[in-house]
Amino acid sequence: MAHTILDEFFYPELERLADPSSLEKARMLKSLEIVSSCLAGVSAALPALSGKLIPLTDSPAKVYPFHFVAAPARVKAITHKGKNLRDFVLERLKSVAEFLLQHRENDTKSLCAVCKILHILLFQRGIDRVRFRSCHYYY
Repeated sequence: MAHTILDEFFYPELERLADPSSLEKARMLKSLEIVSSCLAGVSAALPALSGKLIPLTDSPAKVYPFHFVAAPARVKAITHKGKNLRDFVLERLKSVAEFLLQHRENDTKSLCAVCKILHILLFQRGIDRVRFRSCHYYY
């Protein structure tokens, strides 16, 4: 089911975002919101961002590693053509953010949507019913 939704909505929007200069402000915002909603929905099934862990300096606050939602072995991590989906979205989002900062710095709604997606990529590992309802109350 999740793969079908991603194929129908998520991947086409990511393809649109590959060329941000061709999108009007409203269309870009719509694409970013669709990407955000899809990521929030499948975040529990996404692998963590790949790459080297960055050691933090000494801090009085205890730092705990992020733990991802446990799932049965039969549930496979969602990937994009065999690649880490979080990494793929992050790369696409970097180019969109760079375009916005260079050419549409006054498009604050799209910049906020980019920040929301970055937050999902970095910190979200699933969504509970209460948060889902509060996020989508006005839609």
